[in-house]
Amino acid sequence: MPIGGATAPVTLAGSLVMTNAEVLSGVCTVQLASPGTNMRVSYIMGNLDMKTGLWGQGPEEGLLCAGAAELARHYGFRTTVLGFNTGCKVSGAQASYEKAMSTLLAVLAGADIVYQAGSLGGGLAASFEELVIDDEISKAVLKAVQGIEVNDETLAVDVINKVGSGGHFLAEKHTLNHFKDAVFFSEVADRQSYESWKKTGGKTMVKRARERAEEILREHWPTPLDKDVQKEISEIIERAEKELPKTTS
Repeated sequence: MPIGGATAPVTLAGSLVMTNAEVLSGVCTVQLASPGTNMRVSYIMGNLDMKTGLWGQGPEEGLLCAGAAELARHYGFRTTVLGFNTGCKVSGAQASYEKAMSTLLAVLAGADIVYQAGSLGGGLAASFEELVIDDEISKAVLKAVQGIEVNDETLAVDVINKVGSGGHFLAEKHTLNHFKDAVFFSEVADRQSYESWKKTGGKTMVKRARERAEEILREHWPTPLDKDVQKEISEIIERAEKELPKTTS
């Protein structure tokens, strides 16, 4: 977990070199001890904020994670990287824009797992409403990386010709068939008119997220695993306890 400017070079490329060397040495050590062990690697790095001496949590976090994902692909590793990075201590605009940037870059680069949703203050704190907001960011990021599907149906040339100049597409069957997939529907972001927003309480996104978190905690009950799945998990644990080497303190 090198920190650029402190325990690693301050340049992003230099930090990636050092982190990659640490990851490769760890992989080699494990494979020498137990050849063929299935592994997933974690590239976790950041830059020092030269003003405060704290973890930077700036846009370079996303670039480092994107670079890590590219390195992992080169070696054929499955990789976990940090995302949802923010130095902000409370939910709000700063936390959301910092998290969106770092997460989008990592996902675009092909990271297998991006974690740290719900965190604040560089991972030192967390909140339920922040987890709801980060869930929204996750859905938006996944929608963005889907790209644009291009085929005869989505190009909709026949529909465009049918509607013609001056018409509208609201009543078209094509719109009904595709709007749920084409448009991202937010659960906590507000898209009403100003007048409608005021009439419904003028709530901020953080307020709506807090209410949603309280609703989930109050009403949601997880679906229990099937009994055969529970049995299989128990068997895996029992087998591991017998076969894996015991650690000593």
